Amino acid sequence: MRRRAFLVASSALLAISAVACATETEDDAVSAEAAHTEGRHVHDNSPFYWAAEPYEDFRSTMELLGHPLEPVLPDDDALTVRVQTWLDRIDAIVRADVERETGRPLVAPKPIAKIVRSATTFNAWVSLTLACLGAPLGSPVADASRALVSRTNVDAYPLPTCARPDWDRAAFASFWNASRPACALSFNGDTFGVGTSCNVAQSTLPSADVMVTATAPYVHFSTDFIAAGDEADLVMTAAHELGHYYLAHCSEVAAAKYGYWFRRGDGDMQPRPDPNAEALAAAYAEVVTTNPIAGPPLGKQYSPRMRELLVRVVWPLLMERPEADFACAAARDALAPVAGELQVGSGPYSEEARKGYETFESELFTCARRVALGGAEPQSISAGTLLLQGALHRPGPKTKLALRIGDTLADFLDRLDAQAKDLDAKAARLVASARANHIGLYTTEQAADDFSMEIGTRLGFTTDEVLASWINTMRGVEALIQQAYTPEQADEYYRQTGDLRSDACKALLDAGFTRTDEQGRRTPVTVDMGQLEEPHHANCYRLYNLFRESRVHRYTIGTRPPALEPAWPVLKARAAELARTASPPPAPSSMPGGPPPTP
Repeated sequence: MRRRAFLVASSALLAISAVACATETEDDAVSAEAAHTEGRHVHDNSPFYWAAEPYEDFRSTMELLGHPLEPVLPDDDALTVRVQTWLDRIDAIVRADVERETGRPLVAPKPIAKIVRSATTFNAWVSLTLACLGAPLGSPVADASRALVSRTNVDAYPLPTCARPDWDRAAFASFWNASRPACALSFNGDTFGVGTSCNVAQSTLPSADVMVTATAPYVHFSTDFIAAGDEADLVMTAAHELGHYYLAHCSEVAAAKYGYWFRRGDGDMQPRPDPNAEALAAAYAEVVTTNPIAGPPLGKQYSPRMRELLVRVVWPLLMERPEADFACAAARDALAPVAGELQVGSGPYSEEARKGYETFESELFTCARRVALGGAEPQSISAGTLLLQGALHRPGPKTKLALRIGDTLADFLDRLDAQAKDLDAKAARLVASARANHIGLYTTEQAADDFSMEIGTRLGFTTDEVLASWINTMRGVEALIQQAYTPEQADEYYRQTGDLRSDACKALLDAGFTRTDEQGRRTPVTVDMGQLEEPHHANCYRLYNLFRESRVHRYTIGTRPPALEPAWPVLKARAAELARTASPPPAPSSMPGGPPPTP
């Protein structure tokens, strides 16, 4: 779901645009070529992309999924009214355009502003919701269980609540199958069936109500984020989030249109798949991980890709050996006080957690040579659990986990770490090659950025103002990084994420993303996209793409709407005070089996 706080020591413009629901796929690259088209605000005016439900039901679902929301301001609060006004202005543009293009009204529900009272979130986001279709997977009678259908899997998911849109089920099956998922759906009037290439979890009951992801109408902004910027920054963020909303990036059918490698010439009006897109996609599939680690590394012995497996698999196995003389007692005990913090999110972590992990990793590197795999002797852990659970948290999608006769824990980890470090090197080469060859990875985040540029200019903001808003938000993120990290850690953060600081990025923007050599010749500059796993890309790379959008499309600047009351400084001060006096955020929780896969 959404990412909490400035947490996202991902290379997202931190949080300016966390649609925590949009990961990418490599499917459907042909139709993806049309994923970005100026003036086209929806992929299809189909009701199956969106699902509305009462807000309290939505909040309950978020809590059950392990992502409780902090309190929100009333709908008639001045801050909520201001954000809703801008959402309404953008919505009016989109609805008029869609009706003119399709000949019928836009079927998406009206987007609804929700202002989260928080001092630690610094975020704005659109969320997915879970929509029950009201028909079972195989049995003629549905019960209270759920079967969550994704493009590749069907998983049992014990969720007591869900949105219940009034969808025609047979029509939904046709809509779903048009994107060519592995889990194709059939509907016979009473029950759903899935194709034979679909991976159906054994725990899924045939009587389970079929459930899919959809895009919810609620657009959240946190008070600390609102307090940090100008009104133009708020408008550009609202436009970005509504790009996610109208393009329905929380629907797997829509998300399948993205995640393709593109090359864009100076005169190209839209990104087009690179001739080597298939080979690039294969290289990407080998190195990408679902758990990208950003920010300063916590340890020095293993690849950062190993952290999930070490914290979520190896440490719990060590905890099953409470003996004082257990070979890895020191590693076990070092992580125990901070394991909960390290198992949630991706940072930034407290200094206690950082030190605890570093000690754990260092001790583990030494003691693992004295821990056997399998057997009943005191200095051993379960080999079967290590393999089964490790497969869920391996450092790469194609990483091989294997045991050999006589293996120690160190033997197993050393082989896996060697693979992880090889993937680190391959990922770095892929990023460098893409940059050198002017190739990008088109994601839902870039699509939302492009939408924000177009809508921002329609609202009367110049392209320079749109780009300046990005610089302002980069500065806000930079300030948060400086608060959370030491100068050395901040340097490592920027190195690891491949990003530039705001002043360096602004200097490139002011120079038109060119450099002048000693002979006075100007040459174009390309920008590092950042971590492959992060769909937001590095912040300066996003600005670079928006700069190219502004140059290619030559947007016509619309008439700016009348100024609103109260004046922005009044609302900004109110947001700052609400953030300052906000209660601590609720602790994350998790349902059995964890949250559903994000589309």
